[in-house]
Amino acid sequence: MSDSEWLDVAPFLSAVSESLSLGEMVHDEVFSLSQAMSAVAIGAPKMDAGMAAGKARTASELIMEGKAPLSLSAEELVGVMDQLLALEAGYLHGASLGQTVYTCLYMQDLARLEDDLYLSAFCQALRATCSEVRTIIMMSCVCEEEDFNALCNGLELDHPEGNSSARVLQQANKAEEVLTQQSKKKKPQAQGGGIGSLPPLVARALLSRIRMRKALHMGLERAMKKTKQDLAQACKHFAAGLSEMEMIRSTAKLGAEIVPGFEKGLDQAPAPGGPVRVSQALTLDETWDRFENLLGELQMACSLTTVGGYKELKTFLLAVVKKCTTPLARSVLHIQLDARKGISLSEPPRWCPSRRMIADAVNLPHKNGEVSVEVDVFLEQTLIGVQNWCQCMCLNRSRQRRRLKKGLEDWKNLLDHAYAADNSPGFVNHVKERGWRWPPQIQQGNVTHLQGPLMSWIELECCQSMILHLLMGCELDLYHARELLMIFWYCEYLFARVLGATRELFNARPGAIVLPQEGSPGDKAKKASKKKTKEKEHELVRTQKHAAELALLEVERQMCQGLIRLLLGIDMVGASAPVQSPFNTEAERFHQRFSTFMELETPEPLDYRAFVSNTNPNGTSAAKVLEGAVKSFTSSRDHAQLIIQRSSVSGMSETKLAEVEALEKVAKINKVTSGVLMSLIAASGEETDMKAKFSFEINSFYPVVSITRG
Repeated sequence: MSDSEWLDVAPFLSAVSESLSLGEMVHDEVFSLSQAMSAVAIGAPKMDAGMAAGKARTASELIMEGKAPLSLSAEELVGVMDQLLALEAGYLHGASLGQTVYTCLYMQDLARLEDDLYLSAFCQALRATCSEVRTIIMMSCVCEEEDFNALCNGLELDHPEGNSSARVLQQANKAEEVLTQQSKKKKPQAQGGGIGSLPPLVARALLSRIRMRKALHMGLERAMKKTKQDLAQACKHFAAGLSEMEMIRSTAKLGAEIVPGFEKGLDQAPAPGGPVRVSQALTLDETWDRFENLLGELQMACSLTTVGGYKELKTFLLAVVKKCTTPLARSVLHIQLDARKGISLSEPPRWCPSRRMIADAVNLPHKNGEVSVEVDVFLEQTLIGVQNWCQCMCLNRSRQRRRLKKGLEDWKNLLDHAYAADNSPGFVNHVKERGWRWPPQIQQGNVTHLQGPLMSWIELECCQSMILHLLMGCELDLYHARELLMIFWYCEYLFARVLGATRELFNARPGAIVLPQEGSPGDKAKKASKKKTKEKEHELVRTQKHAAELALLEVERQMCQGLIRLLLGIDMVGASAPVQSPFNTEAERFHQRFSTFMELETPEPLDYRAFVSNTNPNGTSAAKVLEGAVKSFTSSRDHAQLIIQRSSVSGMSETKLAEVEALEKVAKINKVTSGVLMSLIAASGEETDMKAKFSFEINSFYPVVSITRG
């Protein structure tokens, strides 16, 4: 570049710009705007020829120059391991291998580390883990380019002689054994490790790092086997790795701040055009935080063995996916949920969506042909829809919301299958024989058709997906404050539909089927008595869980009602934030948020005219509207308190209980806000200089509303 002739293009650009109209640009058929943007990233050494500073040196050349010495001090060895952990944390959160782990020269040639037991064991385990992570994430298909960079650019991730895992564990066990002995010595002892004598505290520091590396590797390996026993062992490995983090954090000060073997320039060789990903350097404290978070999330992902039914699966996923944010944890979770991925088992585990799980959820027999062909098709198609929903739950939160919206088409199609199954002669006979109680009907034209339990179950699932899609917009901060009214208005309608369908499905459940028993009359009587007692106990538990489910739905429905009335009151007294955008009217915003819902037949969609009509005060005073808000928040709080009081009876999980407690707190605060605003109106009339503010810190779906002086 130094021999090139530089030309001043400023006069040319100035002349051209004067002749261009708004929206025009200078381009050529072979060099479009898109090509220009993807071909050059100014300042990026890999994509900007002007940044090239001579020929990039290879890893082999740098090693030959002594940039990665094998004679490391104890402090340097700890520092190298910590720096590798920091780079790995960057890789696990989206940066490429070439920008992170493989900027370390020690990782470029592991064969030369054989004489250094500790560094070799650590680096071998790191390479194996990187390979496992990449395989898991590519297999799961739930991570997008913004989540994880799967390109390895020709870097060696597998042991050249194969059987990588066995070799890794063998070397890690050997290093662990030697370091365990050294950590117990009162004085430094000379041991094989390439660094001579080793102080006990340094030995414990190295031991904790190698143990954590080994635990992560073994945990991922066991998790991929997908059996209940293997997942239990995986949880133990991740817990063991997590227990080492305290020692790793406390001994980080032993490591040298400046260590050899790391060359950022390794990633600056010319490469094919592609998006440049910024790699952020992490501090050690950030690194430890990320590993603690990752190991905890992996434990949660492998704890789904407690799930035994469809409702339990939904509850588990909705609670866990809020906490499982790392690409690796979400990928591990999805592989456990999809029987088609990873190791093929003879029968799907009970926590995995299956025909049996769906049949149990809708009170149908498991086997094909027992009811009708239409029912068999319904179960088959519903299983596909549920599998898609489970995959959606394992995406990152932004893509979850988009996929939930797209997935409404699945529920729409399933409604047709449910209609066919509900009205098939085989299912009608099955309902009569089993004693189902099902009164609802729908009218289409002049013909009355039965809306059976299968249609209602699909409607319930569809409504819940719609609610989640809307409320996740609050979590992701996608709504203007003036849009919250229409969001919670539509949610309140959907919650009412969910409540109705839930009650109908529970009340329509078939009675117990008494099977014929063999044996003496006395034996028959005893068995019948035991069975009846067991059925009563089961029915009691089921009723208590149903009551808790209804109460929680009522908490959220009343919360929505309270927010609708509070937001209306705020708008009536002039305390709402003004809309800055001059482009979208309220009707256009409504269409943007709910246009997809209009394509559904069930639940019946609501249009903008219904919204305007239902939220029009029609002469009702602001004080009266706010009084209604107080009543709604009071009801929401009371239902939440009832759930908390009966949580031990209903068997509610700690995670769900914490959510209910958060909802109770939001209802209490918003009740106070509504009361304060009523007092201000009573004192100064229905106009105020106060302004409303919204905070989602307590609950990500429902805001705490506060009033401050504008």
